[in-house]
Amino acid sequence: MNITTKILLAFMLVALSGCIGPSGGPGAAPNSTALMEDLLKTSGNVTSYRFESSKMTTAEFLNLTEGYSLEDRLSYNLSENGEISIARNVSQSMLRVSQESSMSSEKYRNLSMSSSREYYIINSTRYENIDGNWTRLFMPYPEYELLRENRLYLQLDILNRSTLDVIGSETVDGTDCWKLKVSPENTTIHAAVIALEVSDVLGLPAQILLAMFNTTELERNSSIDWTAWISKEDKRLVKREGTVTASITPEVLGISSPGVRFLINVNVNESMRFFDYDRPIEIELPDEARSAVMLIPVINTSGVSNG
Repeated sequence: MNITTKILLAFMLVALSGCIGPSGGPGAAPNSTALMEDLLKTSGNVTSYRFESSKMTTAEFLNLTEGYSLEDRLSYNLSENGEISIARNVSQSMLRVSQESSMSSEKYRNLSMSSSREYYIINSTRYENIDGNWTRLFMPYPEYELLRENRLYLQLDILNRSTLDVIGSETVDGTDCWKLKVSPENTTIHAAVIALEVSDVLGLPAQILLAMFNTTELERNSSIDWTAWISKEDKRLVKREGTVTASITPEVLGISSPGVRFLINVNVNESMRFFDYDRPIEIELPDEARSAVMLIPVINTSGVSNG
């Protein structure tokens, strides 16, 4: 099963594949489809990598039922770093991610929350530390969990189903790169990106938002302005950054009640870096994690739920 197929299964999105051509000559600026082909080919053999990301999100909640009043303005910041070792045998793969997040509200001036989170996936177990409290969760399907947490594969899936334009070259962290404009213009992937980016401030999981979205209205009321950098030498993804804006209305969420009128303006600035490809990674589990309470999920005919 190739990378793209696995991604589609993990994120339950509809695949729309493009036509990919051969690479250009040495030193020549490649066309975007040729560069995407090279990127997928080299990434298919990645055994490990590290990543860092930061995301700054603001949201304005406007009540339009009576006038045009600002109900609240939220800000949300998330930074994370992690590393993943990918083995053919899933029982030998492992992952570590550390996150720091904060959220504040103008309406509730006493509301300013921050939290830290660290989690590991080793063998068939997920170890998670939230603000100092450790838990262990047995995972019946570790391959799916590792894939869902694999930041690189998610980015590759989005790039592979976007319109790409080579707009020049730049040096990023000492690496000579091709610079590309990324436009996730397909309706399904566009909606999925918006759902992922705005879920934190709307307080709903991305899957729920994706099911609610009226994609026609969403495309009218949102934009994605992304740039990616791919190394010239080894054709690996080095960086992806950009801005997502969305105006969430009842129509966008498929709400038809005539008495409900609101507007939520969301702005997201995000940057991700990928580095240390195929270098040895040793992920050591803290002693506190090994002795944490083990949670066993309940498996039933409708799926898997924690219980």
